[in-house]
Amino acid sequence: MSTTTPTSKNRKGFSLILSLTMMAMIVFVVVVLAAFLNVESRAAATFHLATRARLNALMSGRLALAHLQQTAGPDRRATATGDLAGAAVTTSAFDAKLSNSERIPQGQPYWTGVWRTDKPDQPPAWLISGKGGQDVTKTTTCYTAQSVSTWGKDISGNDISDYNTTYWLPWQNYYQTNPALSTFAVLVGNGSAVLNPSDKIDGRIALPKIPLPGITQGSTMGNYAYWIGDEGVKARINLKDSRYLTDPAPTSDSVINALRSPGRLGTELLTGLKDVAVNQPELDPQKPTASQQLASVTSTQQLALVTGYTATTNLLDSRKLSFHNQTLWSAGVLADSFRGGLKRDLSLAFEMDDYDFDNSDFGSGEKGGTSAEKTAKTKG
Repeated sequence: MSTTTPTSKNRKGFSLILSLTMMAMIVFVVVVLAAFLNVESRAAATFHLATRARLNALMSGRLALAHLQQTAGPDRRATATGDLAGAAVTTSAFDAKLSNSERIPQGQPYWTGVWRTDKPDQPPAWLISGKGGQDVTKTTTCYTAQSVSTWGKDISGNDISDYNTTYWLPWQNYYQTNPALSTFAVLVGNGSAVLNPSDKIDGRIALPKIPLPGITQGSTMGNYAYWIGDEGVKARINLKDSRYLTDPAPTSDSVINALRSPGRLGTELLTGLKDVAVNQPELDPQKPTASQQLASVTSTQQLALVTGYTATTNLLDSRKLSFHNQTLWSAGVLADSFRGGLKRDLSLAFEMDDYDFDNSDFGSGEKGGTSAEKTAKTKG
């Protein structure tokens, strides 16, 4: 007689199923943990690379600022763009078979040159990062000498009159033929400038990457590149004319002071601003004029909101065409590039009496004037 009950028959295999379920759960937990660790490790690696890229960019900016201060910091300096140097290269070093969006030139016409006005015979310095050799272990290809000053003395004690062989000049092509796109950094890309097919002028700029030395000798930990543009050669388009152009005659001191400036700004001569009515009178205080709209612009993205602005010129973006010609931020210092220091206000010379004039830089340095003026000045 069998002692097995129906209940025990129904429980056959329960332990096996429970064991398989537990094993499946353990495998599932292991897979989830592995996936989680994989995602976290990739996120950490991405964050590390992003942090390194930001630090490289920060270092590149500081090197560019140091290069700018080193060459153009003193007062007795003058700047101009590379097209002033003559036959500036306008073609790209990349393969001609590449598309226009990929074949970005090196922008030699827009390189900033700095001349010494106290030593006009010395060659100008050019504010770019350099040729950028790809092998930091070979001195023949590691061209990182662009920031090295070209102003100094040679071994004979004479002023340097020519460039070092590693220096890259705006009238020179790149030293490699058809270099790889990955070895260049795009500094002014398709979102900021464009190639104008009518005159073949391309405002984009791509320069070779400079390798950053790593911890061990011969290793690298990233790349950098920089280009310093000259805001001084651009026309500032958001300046406000303080004169009341519709009045028949000056009515206030501010207008009289403004009359000492050029007759008018002439912004209608610039790309995209031809139809902007800068001389429009203010008829309704609630409706700003085009001139007031232009004066309040703080970004080129806002130019499309200015009344009369032409967004496209010859089917091309007007803002991209004028990237190297217009600016919103240019400012300057009234520095004397010949003697150094600040420029002298010559109008003060005509407001002095003879005694002060002769004792100033405008006069001979001798105490002049009438006897009464001399006595009054001495007692004062």
